[in-house]
Amino acid sequence: MNNKLLGTLALIGAPFLCINTYIHVPDPDAHVYVTDSLSGFFDLLYISGWLCSILALRRIGAAGHDRFGRIILQVSIVSLVLANIWNVYEIILPNHNTTLYYVLDCFWPLSNVIMLGVGIAVIRAKKLAGWKRYVPLLCGLWLPITALLSFTLPTIAFTVSNIYTAIAWTLLAVVVLTSRENRHVSAGHSGYDLDIYMH
Repeated sequence: MNNKLLGTLALIGAPFLCINTYIHVPDPDAHVYVTDSLSGFFDLLYISGWLCSILALRRIGAAGHDRFGRIILQVSIVSLVLANIWNVYEIILPNHNTTLYYVLDCFWPLSNVIMLGVGIAVIRAKKLAGWKRYVPLLCGLWLPITALLSFTLPTIAFTVSNIYTAIAWTLLAVVVLTSRENRHVSAGHSGYDLDIYMH
């Protein structure tokens, strides 16, 4: 699966957390999230798109090739897969009151926390050019910014948080979509090296 396809799938999935929240939180002041099979489906699209972005970042070596860069992307992939298993669970048995349901649900916030690590790794690696280097961290900051707004500016937290997530994950998809891979044979290597140019 090349970056164009991964980026396209990521772009499709990017707005669905925002869409889902507006549909399934009828009264933001009441802080009630109504879960059903449709919400699980929207969440599945969102997490799947996010997963495509992470897979593409791994393909282009955006987090670098040191131990931290390699591990943080692997951990991110695992957490997103587990979050998506919860989404499938939600589609089949919405709001199911079991231990497994709640354990899998924990990987939603964990995936956001791990994204902070991904963002730091990408900035350290300096593989992406210009503003694109900071987009993964922008995604990672969504959870702490949302939490901060909820405590300090609750009247605007709901709207800002939803707009933020749609913009940040769309930008992440754009970063993936606009990556171009150039394979060439280097002296002393039997295989192909992968150089990444961002245009």
